[in-house]
Amino acid sequence: VVKEHGVRFSFNFAEVYWNSRLQEEHRIVVSRFKKGQVIADAMCGIGPFAVPAAKKGCKVYANDLNPKSYEYLQLNVKKNRVENDVFCYNIDAREFIKRACNGSLSQSS
Repeated sequence: VVKEHGVRFSFNFAEVYWNSRLQEEHRIVVSRFKKGQVIADAMCGIGPFAVPAAKKGCKVYANDLNPKSYEYLQLNVKKNRVENDVFCYNIDAREFIKRACNGSLSQSS
């Protein structure tokens, strides 16, 4: 378990990408989000932008093609109690962006 800016992330370092040196970048990007905004993260990994954004009051569409990242994303969304604000997807980023742009992403993750 890694704790970053009040958010807990569970994952296995051998299965997914994580770089603790990006902690400040995560904080800076999320600090620019405003409550009520809709965020789309096409390659979200385990959720270092998606989960804190949802905790801040944003609606987040989060996608990762890696099945293990997707699995940990869902776990981290649940552990941080933002299930109603993060919609998780496990599809190619190009398809995710197309669906986000044409309004065909469902809110059932």
